[in-house]
This record gives sequence, structure tokens and C-alpha cells, in this order.
Amino acid sequence: MSVYRGKHMWIWEVASTLSGDVQSIISLGQRLGIDGFLVKSHDGTTVLSQFSKVVKPLQQAGFMVGAWGFVYGSQPTAEAQAAQQGIDAGADWYVIDAETAYDGKAPEATVFGHALRTKNPHLVIGYAPFAFPSLHPQFPYTAFSAFCDVCLPQIYWAEFGQTVTSAFDQSIAELKPLGHPIAPIGQSFAAATAAEIEQFAVLAHQALCPGISYYDLQSASSVQLQAIKNVTVYPAPSYAHASATSGSTPATSGSTSATSGSTPATSGSTSATSGSTSTPTSAAGSSSASTTPSVTPSPSAVTRSLPVTPSDVSTSDWFYAAVTDLLKLGIVTAYQDGLFKPNETITRAQAADWINRLRIYLEKASGLPIA
Repeated sequence: MSVYRGKHMWIWEVASTLSGDVQSIISLGQRLGIDGFLVKSHDGTTVLSQFSKVVKPLQQAGFMVGAWGFVYGSQPTAEAQAAQQGIDAGADWYVIDAETAYDGKAPEATVFGHALRTKNPHLVIGYAPFAFPSLHPQFPYTAFSAFCDVCLPQIYWAEFGQTVTSAFDQSIAELKPLGHPIAPIGQSFAAATAAEIEQFAVLAHQALCPGISYYDLQSASSVQLQAIKNVTVYPAPSYAHASATSGSTPATSGSTSATSGSTPATSGSTSATSGSTSTPTSAAGSSSASTTPSVTPSPSAVTRSLPVTPSDVSTSDWFYAAVTDLLKLGIVTAYQDGLFKPNETITRAQAADWINRLRIYLEKASGLPIA
């Protein structure tokens, strides 16, 4: 199982997450049904002791634990050494959070990556860039892609002032040419609604993303956490790797990023990274992104599992208990309009999806893979 497969939660400040109580974090993670945590291990060259304090207890509780660090690019070798301390502490994988500070620093990204790969040739390394390359022409997406295994774009739709679908589709379409698996980061702070949080997971599942994560645990409201708990569609059944295309280096600036700094705020294209807020020159909804290809799901597609009873399923129906139970477990799904349509025929593809959801549920319940 890939370390980034499944549903994960980000932790920025352990001390501000459930008062820093590791057992409380473990209990919450178990209630949310997540597969792993991503815990900040360094900020630039500054190593944070919080990672080494939580990595082993979280792993012993059954979670995958990734270390992540915010990097600036001014001292790439020293930053790689700081990242290495989290890796040496026992991280299952490592994720780079590079943002506007890395604009125009492709050589530095190469130095950083070489230092990491020299010491960790088999470690899974990801990077969490801005969601939309078209808005970040200075950012060295290609340089990071050269040594990373997975891309985790920060798709913070509410911050961009976009719908979940438009933000997700634009990001995936722009990042697929890089050729890596995409395990997107969703928003669980500020104005993100419960419905949007669940819809994000559905879109990622439909796009066959191998995993998802939400930023971040300390900022999420109880309503947002309940929505994350409702997400039961992971891991995705398979992942079709996009073929890399040659051409222009993906771009940079505009999307929100919540990484090493303060809790994400505002809207549009705020960057909350090392504590300061910067306003990019172009916003997420600007015309520069208007020509981006969109991959809109078919309106007739089965799109989401519902924690409530669809309006066309009545308590007097003989199949009521079976339908509602399986909907709540995420094994069967309703249509995009929220109806179950009990007399509707389903396609072979839909049947395969439901059977696969059953497999995923049984694997999670038993802790054993089903061949």
C-alpha cells in the first residue's frame, strides 16, 4: 500500500491541536477513519521537535505518518538537512511545501532534491504546490517533479472563491501533464462547508486519485470534521498514471496555501506560509485560467454516498434498511441530484464501483487485503 493512499489529515502545530495531547489526536484520527497524518517537522532550516514526539505513538496506533516542511530555497542544502532529521526520526514519507519563496529557484530545487535523494533513494517524497500552475509561471514545478513521487496540490476552493468542482477540475487538468500520481489536499478550515468537503472527496475518487488529505486538524470545526468522517470512498480503486508531456514549465502564483505559517484566512489567493500573508498578482479566478481544460463528471454519474435518506426512499419500502445502511457505509451511492432511483438500472461500471466499495469497506473492517 502506498503511504499516500487513503485519507490523511495535516497537522501544523501539535501544541495547538487538541492541546497537544497525542492520545486525543490518535482517538480523533480513529473516529475520523483516517489512514495517516502529515505532521510539520521543520520550517526552512529550523527543526521542530514536535515531529519526533508524535511520530512513534501515531505509528504504533496504526497510522502512516509523513513529515512535512516549508522550504524557502535560500539554503537548499541546509533545508535538506533539516528535512532529514524528520526522516531519521521515523517518517514513513516526506512532503515538501514550497511556495512563492521558491519562485524562480529551479537550481535550488534540484540541489534540495539531490541532497534528499542521495540519502533516501527509496523514500516516497511528495510536494504540495499551488493548485494552478497557470497562475505560477515562476515556480519550478518541473524541477520538483524530477525527484518527487507524488504531487499534493493545495486545492482550497473557498479561499479561491471557486466552486469545489471548478477548482478541482482546473488543478487536476493542469497538473496531470507532469506525470505523477495526484493526491490532492482539500480545505478543512475557514469557509469550507461540510457538503464541499464531501464533494471534494467524491471528485478525487472519480478522478482515480490514489489518496486525499485535508488541511488541517487544528483549524477544522466540528462540522468540518464530521464531514471528513463521512468520507468513506478511499482508497480509490486504481490510479491511471498520466503520461508526462514535454513543453513549458508549469507555472506559479495565485492559489491559497496553508503551510508553515498562520491559520489560513481570507479568500482568493492568500498565501499563509511562514507567517506572513502575500497577495499574488493574479487571482485564482482570473482570465488567465479561463482556457484551462475542464473534466466535468457526467450529470448521470453516481457521485456521492449520503448520510441521510434520499427523498425517493421511504421507510415503508421493503428495501429501506438495506439502502440506508449501505449508503451510510459508503458501499452504494446516490445520484448527483441526491436521489437513489431504486428502479433505475445500473451500468457494469457502476456495479464494479459498488463492488469495489464493498471490498474497500471489508478491507478496512478486517485490516486485511482482499486479493
